[in-house]
Amino acid sequence: MLENIIKKLASAKQYLLSGVLCASLLASGGKRINAGDEGMDLPIGPNINYSEPQRQEPPRIPPDEDRPTFNGDVIYGARNSIVYVIDTSGSMGYEMGGTSIDLEGRVRRMTRLQRGQIELKRSIMALAPNFRFNIVYYDCRTDAWQRSLVPASEQNKRKAYRWIDGLYPYGGTGTAYGVSYALKTDGDNRDIVLLTDGRPTCNLQISEHIDIIRRSDTDGTRIHVFAISAYGPFRRFCVDIASFSGGSYHDVR
Repeated sequence: MLENIIKKLASAKQYLLSGVLCASLLASGGKRINAGDEGMDLPIGPNINYSEPQRQEPPRIPPDEDRPTFNGDVIYGARNSIVYVIDTSGSMGYEMGGTSIDLEGRVRRMTRLQRGQIELKRSIMALAPNFRFNIVYYDCRTDAWQRSLVPASEQNKRKAYRWIDGLYPYGGTGTAYGVSYALKTDGDNRDIVLLTDGRPTCNLQISEHIDIIRRSDTDGTRIHVFAISAYGPFRRFCVDIASFSGGSYHDVR
């Protein structure tokens, strides 16, 4: 009888000591401590409030997966470079119908060329740094901003904006000359954005413009055509260029 009482007292003492040990571990704030003379290493983790989910940053899309845009439309297929070809013929000095929004967010009336300059700048602004780009202008003459593609660095973008500001409407519409120049100047580029108001002239028939562009596109470059206020056979001309090159057609109103 006495022996049983002694065993029960010993068991109660051990239970009490265990409770004191647990309390001391919780009071340690989660630090690793030594428990007793036995040298037991008992790691206790930090307190976690499971009612508040852990926050995670959303995954970022790497720059090489960005896509260039023009007039709000994505240029699908373009991954590394792009050449802009802009019509600066006399008809680009005509006023657009309605109003447009400039780079400062102002709603105003503007000419076709002014609208083109704004969309060109807006597209270049959004180019990822890994892109290379160039700009070609044409009337019955043609010339380029640079002799070859350049990186879309902030410095190059600012230089391009100043060059774009210097464009003015003059002369006829040598679409074949401008596009073929772009195709031959930057041989490793596979995407061209053509901005025009559609009507090709410069002593060539529509069929001759198309033939020159076809023969110049020896590397399978896609020509994405953005036609400003194009109509009738002139719109058909723009659609045909986009179609045979595997590019896309877009109306700009």
